[in-house]
Amino acid sequence: MIPHAARRPADTVRAAPRRRPAVLAAVTTVLAMTLGTLVAAPAQAADPRYFDPGNIIADEVFFDGGAMDVAAVSAFIADKGRSCRAGNDGTPCLKDYRESTWTRSQSGCASTYEGAANETAAQIIVKVARACGVNPRALLVLLQKEQSLVTASGSSLYATRYRSATGYGCPDTAPCASQYYGFFNQVYLAARQFRLYAANPTSYAHRPGTTNTVRFHPNAACGSSSVLIRNSATAGLYNYTPYQPNGAVLGGSPDGCSSYGNLNFWSTYTDWFGSTQSRFTVTGAVLELWASLGYSASPIGEPVGNLVTGLKDGGSFQPFRNGAVYSSPATGTHYVTAAYDVAWPTSRRENGPLGYPLTDPRPLRAGGSYQVFQGGAIYSSPVGGTRAVLPAVDAAWPPATRENGPLGYPTTDLLSTRDNASFQWFEGGGIYLSAHGTFAVPRAVDTAWAAGGRENGPLGLPTSAATRTSSGETRQSFERGLVVVLANGTAFTTTTSIAARWDAAGGATGSLGKPLSGSVALRGGAYQSFERGSVYSSTAGTFVVTPTVDAAWPPSSRENGPLGYPTSDAVTAPDGRTTQTFQGGIVTSAAGGPVLAVAAPVHAPWAATGGLTGSFGPPSSPFITGLRNGGGYQVFARGGVWSSPSTGAHAVSPAFDAAWPTSQRENGPLGYPTSRVFPLRDGGSFQAFQGGGIWSSPAGAYAVSAAFDAAWPSSQRENGPLGFPTSAAVRDGSGMTVQTFQGGRVVQAPGRAPVALTKAVWDAWQAAGGVAGLGVPTSEARGGLRNGGSFQTFERGGVWTSGAGSFAVTAAFDAAWPSSQRENGPLGYPTSAARTDASGRTVQTFERGRLVQASPGAQVVATLG
Repeated sequence: MIPHAARRPADTVRAAPRRRPAVLAAVTTVLAMTLGTLVAAPAQAADPRYFDPGNIIADEVFFDGGAMDVAAVSAFIADKGRSCRAGNDGTPCLKDYRESTWTRSQSGCASTYEGAANETAAQIIVKVARACGVNPRALLVLLQKEQSLVTASGSSLYATRYRSATGYGCPDTAPCASQYYGFFNQVYLAARQFRLYAANPTSYAHRPGTTNTVRFHPNAACGSSSVLIRNSATAGLYNYTPYQPNGAVLGGSPDGCSSYGNLNFWSTYTDWFGSTQSRFTVTGAVLELWASLGYSASPIGEPVGNLVTGLKDGGSFQPFRNGAVYSSPATGTHYVTAAYDVAWPTSRRENGPLGYPLTDPRPLRAGGSYQVFQGGAIYSSPVGGTRAVLPAVDAAWPPATRENGPLGYPTTDLLSTRDNASFQWFEGGGIYLSAHGTFAVPRAVDTAWAAGGRENGPLGLPTSAATRTSSGETRQSFERGLVVVLANGTAFTTTTSIAARWDAAGGATGSLGKPLSGSVALRGGAYQSFERGSVYSSTAGTFVVTPTVDAAWPPSSRENGPLGYPTSDAVTAPDGRTTQTFQGGIVTSAAGGPVLAVAAPVHAPWAATGGLTGSFGPPSSPFITGLRNGGGYQVFARGGVWSSPSTGAHAVSPAFDAAWPTSQRENGPLGYPTSRVFPLRDGGSFQAFQGGGIWSSPAGAYAVSAAFDAAWPSSQRENGPLGFPTSAAVRDGSGMTVQTFQGGRVVQAPGRAPVALTKAVWDAWQAAGGVAGLGVPTSEARGGLRNGGSFQTFERGGVWTSGAGSFAVTAAFDAAWPSSQRENGPLGYPTSAARTDASGRTVQTFERGRLVQASPGAQVVATLG
């Protein structure tokens, strides 16, 4: 029985040998009686749902003349005909068929067929395929479609099947033309005809690349439909057999208008060799998926290799030009495009963390798509490319509804960073994974975070998700601070301590107002500016600095200046004075008064006086610089502090200052103070200066110059015979500079060093006429004389002191005394001053006698007894 009924090919533009195309439905009762059974379903039909009338077979498949060699064709024929028996008339099975061929070279076939004696069917098929460039598989299918020669056996095998093996030259309404008889002739001419269809596409009724009207059946009443024929091979099949299957046959319920010719070609090829769209074999679930995608028109294109098995978990894959199809028992069969594969190989495909695909790619907004895998997903978009998203990252993405949320599509793969952390960036921010957890960082937060170097900057890694406050702010915590995004979208970085202080002040609506900048790292701390002040943080704590206080702080370069960091907030006392303490001082102001800083080096000596409530009281001036030798000073309510690089800073009380201005303070003889005030006996005190010192006692405070002090230490200063000073140094009418002390004076003659005089010596000197008498002193008092006595020389004599008192001895009297070894001689110490009576006689008594001058200018005579 012939399974395919003969039909007339469609009309062509130019005459061509007619063939009898196959029909899969009864045409008329008359035809059925004449031709036998005209309709028969394919012996092993592929799923007709995947039949594409516009692309029955790909050009590269149909015209692949070298797809099989003789051995392969022979093995195939032998396998299909393994149960074949020769026909009742002795017609041989195809595997046993032989024919002597002749050499032929005709237009349409690129190569010459070299004839040979006694060639097998396999040899003829392969040589024709190579000469004309038609796939030997297509020729085998054509032989089966037209005459069932590949599988015919026994009573169904007879000579006429070979005579019209490919149906070439067999019109529907007339016998087959005898000049085209013969197996070799049929195979060659059919192959040549398909090449002519392809070479002259506009010369035939069905044309590639255009929409054609294709009938469902030889009976025109059965109708037609428009088909976009997409390639030359499909156009050739329609020119050879001009019908397409109708919906009834494709749905599995053929009717009187159903034809099977080209469906049989497609089904047989698919059953025997796999996909008609590739020279590689595509079968089973892979074929079903590929067909559902549109074969070569699918996103993965045509196969570029055969199925590869042996993957993990019993899986397999087949490569395609633009991707691959992966299967496993647990995950099913899904395709992966080349674009998705870019993100998958980095994970070693099915052996990596993603595993096998669980879905095919699915479309998303804005031209994006995604595909789910066992261990995550891959997302593709025009803005971010194709990126894998692992479950750990995805856990922080769903709250933002993935690509439809604020983060949008991923724009990087998962990347590593410090401390075993990793991150992945998206259109609207990033997701960070670390020991602190997995957290999304929105774009608004990242804007401020990125300015500081993200995780490598001062804030470090995120430690919480971004949250929104009732006031409309967005906050996110990091290892060493946080980012605050205001309701208006402005973002700032801040430290944890600064943020806490800001919150304590009422946040954006509180006393500080909104931030004006992000937090700024400083030496050993940080600060942040707000609308109505700043917050400074250091090891000393975190405190607010108001603009009023800040106005007195910048001259000290803020935290880098003498004041350093704040150590308290500003505090207002009951009297209205506001004070803020700093590491190196304070800033203070009375109610309505100026804001003044007391900073190093002034602060320490001032604090030693008791600070604001101490003896000096609050400041009344800023620290004033520009004094000589780089010095400066600051005035307080009851005193001041002077400083210079070489002397340090020292407080000067009003009492001491009263003794200092007479010397023009630091510009006078005393210069800068070099010490604090030291307490002395009897309630006295002392302060050293560069050029001397100031001593204070109940008698008052007086400066003692370095020169006068040099004469005073020999008297142990205030602890010596002279005691405390009781006046300033004053120049008298004689040109002498004299400073009085409790127990004497220090005197300095012009051009001479100062000399200390006890009160007794001073009195004796004055009794002897002072400078006019003895002249100026020429030595310090010298002790160590007999019986604890002492003496002091002057220009014209001296003063001797003993138990009898202190008495001057003029040079004239001394000339008569030394010869007697002075106090060690017969006379001993003087016991009175020299006295002159009315007669001009001068007498001075001694312990054991006297010296007498009878008249002025007369010789002085010593008298004992």
